[in-house]
Amino acid sequence: AMGACKKFSTVLKERQGRRPLTFGSKGLIKAKKERRMKEKVERVLNERIRPALQANGGDVELVDVEGGVVKVKLLGRCEGCPFSTMTIKMGVERILKEEIPEVERVEAL
Repeated sequence: AMGACKKFSTVLKERQGRRPLTFGSKGLIKAKKERRMKEKVERVLNERIRPALQANGGDVELVDVEGGVVKVKLLGRCEGCPFSTMTIKMGVERILKEEIPEVERVEAL
């Protein structure tokens, strides 16, 4: 039988490169806040941003939210478009900041 320490070290190895495990109420509160933030961002993307991008053959995917930083990936005709940086800053970031004051910036991956 595998001991508890060995099991835990296996879990840690499997998680390498991913977000750290959090323990205690502070970690749970942070995880809950980030989940709520992700839900808000997804709602704004669906209601205000995706329709405009999709009308032009593009789309946007929410990759992650870390603190006030929203990470997205442009898809379809938006990928590699010379205006993609402007779309992120003047479109996606501006609208997300308007709707969700906690958003500090948007990064494209």
